[in-house]
Amino acid sequence: MIKERKYTLCFLGFLSFLGFSGLNGNPYNLLWFSFAGYFSYFWWAKLGQIDNESLKKNKSRACVISYRICFVIAFVLNILVKLSPISVESIFKIQIILISVTFAIATNLWAFLTCRFYEQY
Repeated sequence: MIKERKYTLCFLGFLSFLGFSGLNGNPYNLLWFSFAGYFSYFWWAKLGQIDNESLKKNKSRACVISYRICFVIAFVLNILVKLSPISVESIFKIQIILISVTFAIATNLWAFLTCRFYEQY
């Protein structure tokens, strides 16, 4: 059994680079960008296997903050993209990129903020 197994899922984040194949090809390949969310396992691994009340409180606090920030930004950017005078295919690609990158950033921000909140207290 691998002793240092806690960082292995972090390497799945490199699958997000497959998203660049969707820029000139199939637009659904842009969803690969959401695999960047696996880089959050680096922050989860720093916390270790602890599970106590303060960690649960910090996790929920960080989750609310990160997803609120990211999804508000994504909503505003989607409205701005829709108002721009570009083709429908380009709008579709941009919205897929926004959704997948927003999910990845929100997941990483959640893990990062949880780690920071836990270190503060």
